[in-house]
Amino acid sequence: MLIDRNLPPTVLRFLFSWYRDQELVVRWNADISASFNVSNGVRQGGVLSPILFTVYIDELLQRLSRLGIGCQLGGHSVCALGYADDIAPSPSAMRILLKECEVFASEFDITFNASKTQLICFSNRPMTLPNGVFRFNGVALQFTDIVTHLGHTLHRKLDDEVDIAQVTSAMCRKANYLLHTFSGCDMRVKANCDPLPLTI
Repeated sequence: MLIDRNLPPTVLRFLFSWYRDQELVVRWNADISASFNVSNGVRQGGVLSPILFTVYIDELLQRLSRLGIGCQLGGHSVCALGYADDIAPSPSAMRILLKECEVFASEFDITFNASKTQLICFSNRPMTLPNGVFRFNGVALQFTDIVTHLGHTLHRKLDDEVDIAQVTSAMCRKANYLLHTFSGCDMRVKANCDPLPLTI
């Protein structure tokens, strides 16, 4: 895939060597495990990891877009936003998108974790959605009322209350931490802590 994008051979050799020879350790508090070799995946938290993942998954996103099903926004397909998010306007469209993901996974030796896959149907109307209507890699997918996406909590009814409560709680924890941390400081130290301007 990187060769198809005309990446310079030097960069390709560097990436190949970097990922072929990688050794990792696990740190748990003060303890560090023995090193072990890792031969697949990208480095968690690595600067290049999101870019390499995007290049790798781009073919799947293009395939899903070419199907011409799912949601459209401004003439562009948004049936798959990347990072494992499919959007479909109907059950039949969702089944086709899931099937294409299975075909891609088989061709490129990817394992999608179906047990971590959830479905959410956004609507203000009360509805009962039966589990098992959709299957992915032979696993029945479960519906949920709440999902976390990019750090935000999304509710089936498009209600922001849960997300706002979580953000507010996190802000209060941080404020209390700061108050506790600086409570014993001398007034001269506190006087030198210039508050940041608040912009809204």
